[in-house]
Amino acid sequence: GFKDMAARDAKQVFCNPAEFGELRTLIYDGITYEDIPIVLSKAKEKDRQQLRDDHGEGIFRVNATLHCAAADLNGVQPEKGHKLKLDEGEAFFYTYYIVTSSVQMGMVILELEAMDE
Repeated sequence: GFKDMAARDAKQVFCNPAEFGELRTLIYDGITYEDIPIVLSKAKEKDRQQLRDDHGEGIFRVNATLHCAAADLNGVQPEKGHKLKLDEGEAFFYTYYIVTSSVQMGMVILELEAMDE
C-alpha cells in the first residue's frame, strides 16, 4: 500500500546518497551504525540564553534535524534526552542531544541540539 511505497521511496530517493542523502556513521547507546544514508539539515547556530552568573561567553546552541530509514537503525528509535554521536569526517564525532524523536512512514526523524564555540 501507500505506506510501504512511501517507506521504500524514503530510502531509495530521499536518503539515497546519489540524491539528497549522505553516508555517515553514528553511534547511539554504544552501538555503531556505519555508513548509513542520512539527511541532515544544515545545523544552524544561534545565541543561547545566558544567565547572569554564566561565564561561558562565545558558546552557541547548534540545532539540526536528522532523517534516516528506521531499518538502517535495526528498528531502534533513539530516545529523547539521550546522546547521539555523528561523524564529521576524519574520525571526528560530534555529540548531539536528542530533543525530539519520532518514526513516520519508516523514517526516523530526530531533532538534535549541541553546544559549540
